Amino acid sequence: MKNILVTGAFGQIGSVLTPLIQKLPGIEKVVACGHSNIPAGFTGTVEQLDVRDPQAIRSVIRKHHIDTVFHLVSKLSTTSEQDSALAWETNLDSLRYFLDCAAEFDLRLFWPSSIAVYGPSAQKDNAPQQTYFNPITLYGITKSAGEQLCAYYTERFNLDIRMVRLPALMSSQLHTGGGTGDYASAMVLSAMENTQYTCYLHAETRLPLMAVQDAAQAILDIMLSSSPKLKKGFAYNLEAFHPSVQELADAIKTVLPLTVSYEIDEKRKDIAGSWPNSLDTTAAQEDWGWHPQLTLEDTIQRIISDRSR
Repeated sequence: MKNILVTGAFGQIGSVLTPLIQKLPGIEKVVACGHSNIPAGFTGTVEQLDVRDPQAIRSVIRKHHIDTVFHLVSKLSTTSEQDSALAWETNLDSLRYFLDCAAEFDLRLFWPSSIAVYGPSAQKDNAPQQTYFNPITLYGITKSAGEQLCAYYTERFNLDIRMVRLPALMSSQLHTGGGTGDYASAMVLSAMENTQYTCYLHAETRLPLMAVQDAAQAILDIMLSSSPKLKKGFAYNLEAFHPSVQELADAIKTVLPLTVSYEIDEKRKDIAGSWPNSLDTTAAQEDWGWHPQLTLEDTIQRIISDRSR
């Protein structure tokens, strides 16, 4: 990886991953792309890029002689339901544009999939790596189709495409991206402000979770991996822990005061109910040696520490 482009460089994952990537070939070799949320104090090369514009994508790739792309931009589950056309263009059309560029310029590409590819028919506990997917959200449909598209381009053009299937992420920054799993971060942040948190999911709801730092490191690790077992064009399940909403609240209460009340959002409840409680991550462990570093307790403490700076 000599000249790297990162889309969504200032989002939930990108804001943690981009600084890690900048340490590899040198800060001047990493192009951080944003659309409208580029922070004023960012250090490094920045391009304002609309990923729905294929000509703009090709122009940036040519300009910076890009050989590796981390395509992180995505409209999440709840937001996708509100604007289906924008979600399709952002999540799937943009991926196809980058895949076409990967075929044309021989790029290595990373793209994140999601647990949203699963649906009500999936095994709830320890959901298998490969199964029948019947997502009930547009977000999940775009991610499922994206996985198939990446597999097709890998085989058709002999490309180096790498994917992970991410759970809900916990972060010290409450990104308003419309994710169904936003409650996990919001609950910790509410506790830090000594306020009551009103949760939109039931107390017994259980979803796979992971610290955003572990997600960023996993993405970097799979892109750097030279393991002969690693399957290109294959989305690996990742998760670190899977507490219920009540268990998460109880874990937070061991370090911070917190009161939780409930006002159920029927749409988000249905979305969460269609996803697995936990994932089988054996393939990632065996094929490229992945293991999460942060436990739930570690993640809570990390959010508190990062937020307190």
